Amino acid sequence: MNYFISALKKYAVFSGRASRAEYWYYTLFLIIISFFMGMLDAIMNAIGGVPFLSLIFGLGTFIPSIAVSIRRLHDVDKSGWNNLLPFIPLFGSLILFYFFIKKGDEHENKYGPIPTYSDDDSEYEVGVARTSASQVVSTPQAVPQPVIPAVQTGFPEPMAQPVGMPVPQQTPPSPSQPVESITVPETTLQTETIQ
Repeated sequence: MNYFISALKKYAVFSGRASRAEYWYYTLFLIIISFFMGMLDAIMNAIGGVPFLSLIFGLGTFIPSIAVSIRRLHDVDKSGWNNLLPFIPLFGSLILFYFFIKKGDEHENKYGPIPTYSDDDSEYEVGVARTSASQVVSTPQAVPQPVIPAVQTGFPEPMAQPVGMPVPQQTPPSPSQPVESITVPETTLQTETIQ
């Protein structure tokens, strides 16, 4: 939802870049809200009212939709004029769809710096990488790996099971039984001498 609100805040900003996430989340929420507006219009029409909610919503989001699509094209280093590609029969819409799903440039291009998003202030920050939903890191850092002590359970390592096959359940030792008292049957290895 933050991407949708962010795109609406940039109502008529046609410069800069928009990430795939901003464009596609904006499009998703636009479709969902339009669907519910259409349902409300159908209800209003059924009770004798004038259906106007979809019209008002469509007019209100027309310019932000064009702006976010132009910024999305800028992210893949294409001109905003490529939004006119659907006027080319059949192939124009496919080419434009490819530009919208294509990964953006991983470096600064002629349209601006890499778009990155911060959850804290709901605005784009230049040069800040997001590593998780709650953590924003400004420089790449080595993350220490946790040390997990080995635990000996007395059971052999689990084998990979084919997909769809049930995994056999093994009962772990009871908490009152110490691990040292578990006995594992020894296997004898028979070897043959080949001459």
